[in-house]
Amino acid sequence: MRGSGLPGGLWWARLATTDDPIRGKAQQLTLSHPDGWITQIRLYSNDPFVRIQTLASNRGREPVTLPKAQLFDLQYDLGIATQDIRSLGTGGLGGADAEGSYTFAAVADPSTRRGVVCGWLTHQQGVGVFFPKVTDDRNLIGAQVDLGQYRIAPGQKRPIETM
Repeated sequence: MRGSGLPGGLWWARLATTDDPIRGKAQQLTLSHPDGWITQIRLYSNDPFVRIQTLASNRGREPVTLPKAQLFDLQYDLGIATQDIRSLGTGGLGGADAEGSYTFAAVADPSTRRGVVCGWLTHQQGVGVFFPKVTDDRNLIGAQVDLGQYRIAPGQKRPIETM
């Protein structure tokens, strides 16, 4: 993963160590966005997978209803031409620019099986969707959660799903 696109930009970032009673110690990168949203990226010492969670914020004076949340675009480089990349998701097999996929998405070099796999670990607030795509010659996986009628009270933060 070379980079990411975070809608709304970045206000500040902080790296810290955290301790979870179930998963153990983790390095946590906390990203604060200008709209008050928070993205937490955790890597636990006993787990090879990165966990990403977003907290949605309402800084207004009235309740806010979110039908969906477009969280970020993960950029990847497999070291091969874009037309040789294959993806797999709930929509079936495709290329680097493929249909959206509920719950999981994988992109890979079929000759080496080197690739990236993304999955939604929770489904408590909404339904996670991934979108393999090519934008400005960059290979991306877009992450979105369809929330329906997700309400956030004034001055409150609420968690969105964990990837």
